[in-house]
Amino acid sequence: SVGSPIDINLLKWNENIYSDYDNLTLSSDIVGLKVKDGNSKEEMKVSNLTSMITIEIPIRNYDSRYKRQYACIYWDTNQNKWAGDGCTYIGASRKGGQYVGICQCNHLTEFSLSSQFTDLIGRSGFQYLDDIAETFRNGGLFKRSGNSEIILS
Repeated sequence: SVGSPIDINLLKWNENIYSDYDNLTLSSDIVGLKVKDGNSKEEMKVSNLTSMITIEIPIRNYDSRYKRQYACIYWDTNQNKWAGDGCTYIGASRKGGQYVGICQCNHLTEFSLSSQFTDLIGRSGFQYLDDIAETFRNGGLFKRSGNSEIILS
């Protein structure tokens, strides 16, 4: 009801506390916000908001020389895995002496950042390896001789 007290708990973990379920490598600590009824101490679910909540998450080992694609993720307690629906990565910003990833989400839970390296033209690491493999397959670095392949030097 209106005017009832609430408790707000800010949470932070330096490692993936869910690694037993999902061993995703995270690019940030895990941060969370729990809202509880001040009287009953029951956790209040905050979800499907029409206005997004902005969350700033410190990025580990941020280096502006390398291009990374970041994604805002949260721990989905129903599926026991990291998920991203309901959250949008806005960008990175320098705050104090470090960079933070800015996320906007329509719910509250535990959040983190995942990232994927991209090369200078925006291909992900996996796409880049696929391009290299395709070059090999198309004879770019090999010369066919019968059924064998010989590396050109």
